[in-house]
Amino acid sequence: MIDNVSVALEMNTMHIHQADPAWIAVSAQKPSYQADRSSAGEESAQSVTVTTFEITNQTSLPQQFYIERADWYNNAVTATRVTSLQKFRDLFSHEVLRPGEEIGIQGMTLLFSDLVGSTAMYNRWGDAASYALVREQFAFLQRIVRDCDGAVVKTIGDAIMAAFADPANAVAAALAIQKEVYTFNTRHSEPLVIKLGLHYGPCIAVNLNDRLDYFGTTVNLAARLEGQSGGGDLVISEAVRCEPGVADLLAAEPVTITQFATSIKGFDDHFCLYRVRYANGKSKVKSKA
Repeated sequence: MIDNVSVALEMNTMHIHQADPAWIAVSAQKPSYQADRSSAGEESAQSVTVTTFEITNQTSLPQQFYIERADWYNNAVTATRVTSLQKFRDLFSHEVLRPGEEIGIQGMTLLFSDLVGSTAMYNRWGDAASYALVREQFAFLQRIVRDCDGAVVKTIGDAIMAAFADPANAVAAALAIQKEVYTFNTRHSEPLVIKLGLHYGPCIAVNLNDRLDYFGTTVNLAARLEGQSGGGDLVISEAVRCEPGVADLLAAEPVTITQFATSIKGFDDHFCLYRVRYANGKSKVKSKA
């Protein structure tokens, strides 16, 4: 039987709860020493104050003591965030959930894209030349989504569905896509016009066709918001607009933001939406519900 245990704890990171004062005694000594800690790649060390706690067993019987950290570990990561990383999905997507199992996700930002006029382009240019342009589009869409800490969930014809844990990253990706389209069109005689819609909310994750996919109202609404886009812009929901970081991001870009209310096919409610467009951008096609 151990009567006394001394534990060195970093100050303000752990808590000891005394269940019964008659059984144990917990005493905190004054800070006993300073420790320097640095993470890999950091240039300077972080000074950490360490306090020693003494736990005394005041009974004649062995006791068990549990020490738990009350807050999140600095290197902890949630399933929402890790499954929205492209590299994780590339390596482990089919291993996350068993077939038939589903999990609820508290909040995920979904982005849907659509290439305007692709059918007409195939008719004008033929399959090979048109698909070469579509393939280039996929290449920069995937690169931008990855660079903004998102992941391409799947391609749908000439469009993509992408997921982001942080709504601000999703908006940053959408803006970067429209910038890239402008640059792309300066190099090609056949201009591309891309429509984008984004929504944030809860959904469910399932393994389907060896791929981690998302389903639910949030997914359906995000897909419908792409239909509200006029091309060369992005349409975001109120849920995305109100998320921390999104307002600051939009304020730093030369964009115009137009608020509008509309009904959306398949939904009973009217929705308050925001059309975001670079100041010199022009709508290429008429939006649809």
